[in-house]
Amino acid sequence: MKHAVVLGGGVTGLTTAAELLGRGWRCSVLESAPDIGGLAGGFELLGQRFDLGPHALYTHHEEAYRYFKDLLGDELVPIGRKHVAIVFRGRQFPYPLRILPALRRLPLGESLLAGRDLLAVKLKNALRTPSSDSFESYIENYFGRTLYRIFFRDYTSKVWGVSPRTLSANFASERIPKIRIWKALAGSLLPDKTERPKGGDFDPTQFYYPRRGLGQFHEAQRRRIAERGGAIRTGCRATAVVCEAGRAVAVEAESGGTRERIACDALVSTIPVNAFASLLQGGRPLAGEAAELRHREVVFVGLVVRRPRVFDHQWVYYQDPGVVFHRVYENSHFLEPAPEASGSTGLCAELTDHEGRDDETLYRATLDGLLRLGLFDAGDVLAHRVVRVPHAYPLYTTGYQGALRACLDAVTRYENVWTAGRQGLFRYVDMDHCVLMGKGVASQVDRQAHTMEERRIAAAHSEA
Repeated sequence: MKHAVVLGGGVTGLTTAAELLGRGWRCSVLESAPDIGGLAGGFELLGQRFDLGPHALYTHHEEAYRYFKDLLGDELVPIGRKHVAIVFRGRQFPYPLRILPALRRLPLGESLLAGRDLLAVKLKNALRTPSSDSFESYIENYFGRTLYRIFFRDYTSKVWGVSPRTLSANFASERIPKIRIWKALAGSLLPDKTERPKGGDFDPTQFYYPRRGLGQFHEAQRRRIAERGGAIRTGCRATAVVCEAGRAVAVEAESGGTRERIACDALVSTIPVNAFASLLQGGRPLAGEAAELRHREVVFVGLVVRRPRVFDHQWVYYQDPGVVFHRVYENSHFLEPAPEASGSTGLCAELTDHEGRDDETLYRATLDGLLRLGLFDAGDVLAHRVVRVPHAYPLYTTGYQGALRACLDAVTRYENVWTAGRQGLFRYVDMDHCVLMGKGVASQVDRQAHTMEERRIAAAHSEA
């Protein structure tokens, strides 16, 4: 029986392993962290579950929904539609932006400028396709300079730590919905008449979430992998890949101070693609263009607060450079707290601007910002925890494509090696795409193995 090694125990890695096992492979998942979950991991505090993100299932791909539903059954529940707000100058704006509500909330002078700029770019774009060479120029081309300055410029610099002029235009095109002005105006004036699916339980207008948090999904994946004879090894870090004749033949790994070599017939990586490229050259650091690929670390500050509910929205974004965090979510919008957590709620703030500051300093800065916003009193905080997640977001600086291409070239030169997932492909994708990528790469691995076996048999017959 052929053996596949999967690096990384996040959503993509676990899905890949489960699918390969279902196709008759042996499979080992190597996860360097103490537990599975990867970028969709989490922690518990005083009965409150904090999922890092959180990563709600919001998808138009029924195949991804069915995968979750098959694993979780009735524990996967609809939690309503997306409700997100941006806080600017103390006022909340719905996101994605709805034209008339957004303009009404702005001071009259800025509202007139924003409306004029938006109409001007829409008229220009009707005559020619705009050309964008950066995040900044893309947003200005589709939203106008005033809306860019108000809603995008400072927030983008705050989150990514670089000027929007140095971010790639395709980052904006992938993550920022364009305003289709006439449709947006109609949507601002008329009631929402989104059609719901007729029949069946899948509704692409809904968010779905495991009743008690994403840990349920990961544990369901763990059980499926174990039932199919697979192995998940946490605290096990790959240190190098052994390659011979254009193929990966083994992974060198370290666990608890012990080094070992794990033979493989196929190798799938979901770890950062530049780290994987380094493993393929024996663990040596990358040089040249490939070394320029960068990720952004995120710090999550979780607080249990003696309040039943703080926000009306699931996520709230903060532009103000005077507060250290850029986004806060409240977990009671997503999952059911444990009985012992009754009367309290969990808030989780996300920070990226944290260089050189220890956990306690970041917690104090976060608490100061939340108190300034008047969301609760200092005495309401019952507990807190700080979690750091390296390599959380791919950093799409201008010219990153060359560095990514160099890393992918290092991977694709081996015929039985694949890279997948947000980190593995350096793509800012959501959880449903990670499931679909896991299923897809498992299919590719199995299909290639069958093709190679057919060629071997044909060659043996021809020699006979």
